Amino acid sequence: MRTKRTKFFLTLGSLASSLSLLVPTSLVLAQEAMSSNTYAIQSDSINFAGLLSESASYSLEDTSGEIATGNIASTNFAGEIGYQAMLLLVSGDTTPPSQPPSISSTPLTSTRVEVTWGESSDNVAVTRYYIYRDGARVADVGVFPRSFTDTGLTPDTLYSYNVSAVDDALNESLRSATTTARTLSSPQTPSGSTSPLLYNFSIIPTDTLALIKFDTTVAVKVSISWGTDTNYDSGTLSLDTLSSNHSFLLSGLSPARTYFLKINLTRQDGYVVTYEDIVFSTLQLPNVLTLPNVTDFQAVANDKDISLSWVLPNDPSIVGVKVLRSKEFYPSSVSDGELIFDGIGTGYRDVAVEKGIRYYYTIFTRDLSNNFSSGAVADVYILLPGEVFEPVFPLENIEIVGNVDPIIAALKLDDFLFIQDGKIISVGLNQVRIDGDKNFTVALQAYRVPQILKTIAVTLATQGENPKYFTFILKINKDGTRYEAVVAPLGVTRTYVLKITVIDFKNRGLKKLEGLVIVSSQMALDALNMEDKKALVYGVGFILVIILLVVFLKSRRGKYLPDKNHE
Repeated sequence: MRTKRTKFFLTLGSLASSLSLLVPTSLVLAQEAMSSNTYAIQSDSINFAGLLSESASYSLEDTSGEIATGNIASTNFAGEIGYQAMLLLVSGDTTPPSQPPSISSTPLTSTRVEVTWGESSDNVAVTRYYIYRDGARVADVGVFPRSFTDTGLTPDTLYSYNVSAVDDALNESLRSATTTARTLSSPQTPSGSTSPLLYNFSIIPTDTLALIKFDTTVAVKVSISWGTDTNYDSGTLSLDTLSSNHSFLLSGLSPARTYFLKINLTRQDGYVVTYEDIVFSTLQLPNVLTLPNVTDFQAVANDKDISLSWVLPNDPSIVGVKVLRSKEFYPSSVSDGELIFDGIGTGYRDVAVEKGIRYYYTIFTRDLSNNFSSGAVADVYILLPGEVFEPVFPLENIEIVGNVDPIIAALKLDDFLFIQDGKIISVGLNQVRIDGDKNFTVALQAYRVPQILKTIAVTLATQGENPKYFTFILKINKDGTRYEAVVAPLGVTRTYVLKITVIDFKNRGLKKLEGLVIVSSQMALDALNMEDKKALVYGVGFILVIILLVVFLKSRRGKYLPDKNHE
């Protein structure tokens, strides 16, 4: 019996993402009277899916996701094509990206509006975003930065915007929610005077804050009011000094709400220009990063291995942890570094290590939906023979480079947010007070740092000669609004040294900050009081036993002593 070959013919058009070819078990050629049940998939006489077989599969790069058609035909060894075995209809990627989770628009001038939005996800990759103004597509932009400036607009006009995500196969997501923005009006300039015009205007909203920045053509005093309607009754901020550069931080805002803004500019001679009906929207509450990190993540070097240990949060949504290792730096995600542990334990012994090398570890908690925490980190060095161990504070060897971006250089500890029960805890004198019985979040608004960061690491260390410490990293959320991490309840009453280190993509230090975290735990206090009560009960009981014993001994002694009256 002679074996036949099978050719696969692909029509012109895009290639399919995956082909699975199942051929008949028997096929009779017209040219030769023979049958066979082995075939090969070929292109220009080259086997591209293995050797002869009863079935075969082959994957091809997908370029646009259109439908490709093809057929399998058997041939004899002279190359003559026999009967067509089957017809294939193979489609490429047809899954659209997710809908952009948030969108905000900001009027910059009387003719320009800036639109920003949250990140979409895709089963392959998001490659573009489409921008729609008043229902018509006006632009498409890359995946980063997620912003677009619309120009050539009409002053004092309300515009609406939507955004959709597009993948490489041109699948388009649902459009985002609608955001609106009214371009600034063009104030009339009085004869013989210079009107203070706004320019470089920007609004950067988060879920509860909004940073308002702008410049004016002349030095002015500024009063800014805002509200959920044109009464502007939610708050007012003012600066009584003349300046041409202005910045205001609006706080106490509600998530996913539309606000109206009014700005009064007062010249030195008392002339006032008012900009009204400036509209912006706050973002939704971040809801992606909710898992707390492990606490007390430790790496201890032994003679031939490294012992890792950690304390799991008491959180029923956590179903496991992943531990990743690197020789370069702390893995920043579950796809960075080498996975060495994936399970639900509280420790692991890493034996695939060598002496004289520093190893960096990151541990992530995860839930059933494969959401991950921001990550806790540890590193350790296995000594070579003759070397002496010297304890090193985490990231202590990171040196601060020169010529740091002024935005990072200006960072202060009170720029960081410490959040419990949905409330921001104030930072005073570089100290913050935390309830040790609850999760707390450490966060930094994304606009406070440029987009050159790799890591923001936070270390909590006990005080004393031999401090214990654990370090975790802040991770950008999917909305791109915050770097943040959730810390499980510390469960103690103690003061921790707080150290924050900002690092760039070249692992260079950009900024170091230090303060104190004062933790109070009612549960720990109750446990201590319970121990004190037990000690008191035991102490009183012991004393009663001694007293009873003394009384008993005295009574027995009196019973057996001779009676003097009978002598």
